[in-house]
Amino acid sequence: MRLGKSVGLLAATLFAAHLQAQQTTMDPATRQLAHDVFKQLIEINSTDSIGSTTAVAEAMRKRLLDAGFPPEDVVILGPNPAPRT
Repeated sequence: MRLGKSVGLLAATLFAAHLQAQQTTMDPATRQLAHDVFKQLIEINSTDSIGSTTAVAEAMRKRLLDAGFPPEDVVILGPNPAPRT
């Protein structure tokens, strides 16, 4: 019986969290920015065979710099100088 109560409590908690997530809305500018960032990331070929994760990192670095982050806080690192994956 104790297990049933625990499962019920867990289910109720997850359902409440689901309802809260549905009620969260973004303003149109934030929604558009998120859309643009995801679109940019999806369009960059980052597959292991012919793509470049360095291109993804550089694109996000540019966005952060354009947003005002100082260059010393936005450094691309990796085990090899090129590509830095």
